[in-house]
Amino acid sequence: MRLVVLMSFFDEDPEWLKQSVLSLAPLPVTDLVVLDGPYHGYPSEHDSSPDSNYEALDQACDQLGIYLRYHSEGRMSEVDKRARLFELGEKFTTEDDWFMILDADEELELIDGPFTLEGNVGEITLYEPDTGETMYIRIFFRALRGLTVEGNHHTYVAGDKVLWGLHGHETEAAHDTNLIFSHHTHGRHPDRKGAADEYYRVREEQGLEKFRCHWCGEWTIIHKLPWDWRYVGDDLRAAFVATCDECLPLAEELSKIQHYEVTGENTTFLSLSQVL
Repeated sequence: MRLVVLMSFFDEDPEWLKQSVLSLAPLPVTDLVVLDGPYHGYPSEHDSSPDSNYEALDQACDQLGIYLRYHSEGRMSEVDKRARLFELGEKFTTEDDWFMILDADEELELIDGPFTLEGNVGEITLYEPDTGETMYIRIFFRALRGLTVEGNHHTYVAGDKVLWGLHGHETEAAHDTNLIFSHHTHGRHPDRKGAADEYYRVREEQGLEKFRCHWCGEWTIIHKLPWDWRYVGDDLRAAFVATCDECLPLAEELSKIQHYEVTGENTTFLSLSQVL
């Protein structure tokens, strides 16, 4: 089995890149596929990263014995760039292999139990050191043929299977991999953070990403709300589903009812109508 890391990056702190890869030493990673270049809307005069980024990745992969595969294709949308990474990974894998999505501001911190991959999707705990928040996020995906990104940068589909995202259909169950990663996005250099904020503004202003309403199936810029409330051990978890303006009032009530059925407690959601 190959475990193939897929990384979208552009003009990162070389030390961050190096440490992100080196943190994977406890995992059986075989390959790292990197795709360089800025997203459409990201403010930069350059279309490729400085040599220091490549040197950092070379050093980390040499140290761990990981096969490094470089690609640079200029500016792309975030959706297209992440979809392209799956295409590049599919060329040398089979469905017995796994992809792992890694960003340069993430590091493996702890393996809290046996590391295993089952089914088609693996989930990790992502910890924000600056805020103390934790979230559960899917980063491991079986290398299914035709796996791609649809509508927005975190909706992954393969044929009729939805592996992650606000797609409007039921997602595949995720296996807990017992991995805890830290996310250091708040520690970026102010200039880099400012450029990222400008990209997010342009992405929202131009409607570069769309979501399919979980309830009526329309593609639009919509809201998200918690759904599929459940306990995993002692932790209360929920997925997020996308909801259009018209469906939002009923969807909020259904989510509250579902939460009560699972917990026996009433709740008021303070950010149900958060616009994506």
